[in-house]
Amino acid sequence: MANKYSFNYKHILILISFISFTFILKGQVVNTATLDTTDIESNGKFKINGFVDTYYAWNDNEPSGKDIPYLNSSQRHNEFSINLAYIDFNYSSSKIRARFIPSFGSFMNANYATETGSLKNLLEARVGLKISEKKEIWIDAGVLGSPFTNENAVSKDQLMYTRSLAAEFVPYYLSGVRLSVPISKKTNFYAYVINGWQQIVDLNHDKSLAIQFETRPNNNWLLNWNVYAGNHQTIYYPNHRMRYFSDVYAIYAPAKSKLNLSACLYAGMQEIKDSVTGVLKNVFWSQANITARYFVAKNWSISGRVEAFIDNKEAEVISITNEKGFNTFSHTLGINYHVMKNAMFRLEQRSIYADKYIFEATKNQITNTSNYIVGSLAVWF
Repeated sequence: MANKYSFNYKHILILISFISFTFILKGQVVNTATLDTTDIESNGKFKINGFVDTYYAWNDNEPSGKDIPYLNSSQRHNEFSINLAYIDFNYSSSKIRARFIPSFGSFMNANYATETGSLKNLLEARVGLKISEKKEIWIDAGVLGSPFTNENAVSKDQLMYTRSLAAEFVPYYLSGVRLSVPISKKTNFYAYVINGWQQIVDLNHDKSLAIQFETRPNNNWLLNWNVYAGNHQTIYYPNHRMRYFSDVYAIYAPAKSKLNLSACLYAGMQEIKDSVTGVLKNVFWSQANITARYFVAKNWSISGRVEAFIDNKEAEVISITNEKGFNTFSHTLGINYHVMKNAMFRLEQRSIYADKYIFEATKNQITNTSNYIVGSLAVWF
């Protein structure tokens, strides 16, 4: 076995302190949890955008199957690949809107593994109807972008190229109906009735509920709170029952500032039925992260992230080794070069440390560390 890193829960307290500090720091902030973040200008009701994200990654554990464990984004080891490529068809009028985003790449292969047929290639596919004459109240139905955590799958919209573990282990997409209601000029409310926890195909015939509150107290800040409740029993998790989840995140993005910040906290509870006694027990998981980006020159910026993910009882993350429990601390550092307005080169190094040997290494070894380097060139149009 490789040398064991001394995982210390003080890491979590320090991280939460950093996140708390960001909340006292003082154009409208974009919610990077959603996909509606394109910066391509277009006139008229209909527009078409595109995005191609290429990458090469190296993991020092050299996974034999090529897929870097526990990741959905840019997860192919020692391979030039496409993380995500799509065409975005978007129609919007005063009373009707629609969006259709057929997508391809290693992210789609990994994240949509449980979906069937052509549904595997839908990043988003929805139609919407405005139901109020005086207010912007909408009902949208179809495959929707997920509101959970402060990150979506499109790398160009994010402070860092790679996704945090927080984003990798919540839904990137939802399938169902969403009600959007503006509470005030600064606050929006959303209610979801969906098939389940990242499910296009309904796996248990029950429906799940989610709510979202999004507020922009000023032009520098966005604050968001989400809650989810639903039956998580599926063919993949036959002993799971009700799942409850909540996350909060903040985005600090002043229009002319060189510094951007983003932080996210979440916790979940999963009911699990003992296969022998039939007794229900509650298990919990949680995470905390903070990300920063600073422009050192007009086209150059540096990014950094620290995060902790705690899942002692494998409520959400199942270890690929015989070691049980997924408790990790990680840090990531990246360099970003804006080649043009619509092209970006990025290079990142990421290290993940666990308190158990949950990673497979070379020569049939197991280890508690995973070091990862990835380079990307992305273009959007």
